[in-house]
Amino acid sequence: LIQSRLMPAFTPKGFSILDFKALRPELWEQLRRNYETHVLDPHAFERLAHEEVGEGDRRPEATRPKFYSQEDLNHRLLNSMRPVLEQWSGIELQNGRAYGVRVYRNSSTLVLHVDKPETHVISCIVHIGHDLDEPWPLQIEDHDGVWHEVELQAGQGLMYESSKQYHARLQPMFGRHYGSVFLHWFP
Repeated sequence: LIQSRLMPAFTPKGFSILDFKALRPELWEQLRRNYETHVLDPHAFERLAHEEVGEGDRRPEATRPKFYSQEDLNHRLLNSMRPVLEQWSGIELQNGRAYGVRVYRNSSTLVLHVDKPETHVISCIVHIGHDLDEPWPLQIEDHDGVWHEVELQAGQGLMYESSKQYHARLQPMFGRHYGSVFLHWFP
């Protein structure tokens, strides 16, 4: 709780949705093609590794996200989106980290948290695709303490102050896959 309250606010609300597909169509096409190759092909999806998040992760393997790496594309995403996030946040940013693609599976959840302030101050989730039986929103707290449920569609991005705004996916996912790339910057 302390970190969230001590971090400065850079935007009026703490988060905003953007149309990534329209903003960066060439990068969107590459993300979509990679997703088709790694996730929509059932044999390729089965071979994907589980994401490694550290020794403290006690989730059963069946609920841990799968993961595929696309380092070159993620580096281009960080560089390409940095000016957009700088304009939104009103601050000059340095590239932090890019994760993904992380593919959540049936029964996945995401614990309530804020991100690490060293590298994850201003962030963007670019949602690539999903196959769900029911919506699986991200819960996020705004600067006024009001909670919102955000349902991203493929091609949308969520810009957010990730080391300040508490966020989670508390309800289990019901479906087959939900994949996004996670981009992070810091001042």
